[in-house]
Amino acid sequence: MKTPVRLVLAACAASMLCTAPAHAATTLRFGHANSPGEVAHDLFAELADRVGKRTNGEVVIRVFPSEQLGKEADLVQQVKSGALDLSAPLCRRGYAVATEGADLSIPGAAQRLVNDAAARLGGLDLLINVAGAPLGRFALAALDDATCDDILQLNLRAVIDACRAALPHLRQAVHPAIVNTSSVAARSGGGRGVWVYAAAKAGVESLTRSLARELGPAGIRVNAVAPGYIVTPIHDGFSSDDERRAYVAATPLGRGGTADECVGAYLFLACHGLSAFVTGQTLAVNGGLALN
Repeated sequence: MKTPVRLVLAACAASMLCTAPAHAATTLRFGHANSPGEVAHDLFAELADRVGKRTNGEVVIRVFPSEQLGKEADLVQQVKSGALDLSAPLCRRGYAVATEGADLSIPGAAQRLVNDAAARLGGLDLLINVAGAPLGRFALAALDDATCDDILQLNLRAVIDACRAALPHLRQAVHPAIVNTSSVAARSGGGRGVWVYAAAKAGVESLTRSLARELGPAGIRVNAVAPGYIVTPIHDGFSSDDERRAYVAATPLGRGGTADECVGAYLFLACHGLSAFVTGQTLAVNGGLALN
């Protein structure tokens, strides 16, 4: 019988710890029918087969559900209180699931999340850093120190801290990988008033390249995904209708993307069988909004 595959699913500011029989991983899907997320079950089967060969196979996955983006504070409280049940869909598929709240805008939270996951799962194979947000629009003259620190903490420092905490465990893993999350803003400078966020995401891309060079000799691949204009609730009350129309007009595919359409990029970079010789790269998922 194959060793269970162990997953951590972090929805922005919350995490889900999940164990499942390796064969059950073939039923785990991110996204909806007829969307790019539908292929996820095959890719997770590849991960399951890979880690199932270990005595203690573990995987750590951190992903974001589109319906929760932009609602990080509420999400953490709902997870902590038990009001939000992230586990039910997975339990119906035969997974054993536990949830934790972790607000990565708080210094030290990323390390605790990774360390707790490693302790509960017996190690880590894969880290996907997704949590992030601009936290508002601020002109240079109006930005105070505390807000600047908060934006940098959530979007850059938490990524560094998660990678540092995961490193000892990844060194012991089979085909370990880190997948970070950048943004089209890293290249464009971002829209109105999100320059600190854009700078932080540029830092994530530089960090990704640097870590790929440093950790490559240990067999640890490090890559990033850079989404463009993704239509999620994070834009509610943040981007005006005119700004949203401008994003669409500047996108050659003529629309905003969906969270489901980002899934394939993360899974591609996470799966050794698909991207074993890919490291130090940032994969753009932006509909052509920024072209290399």
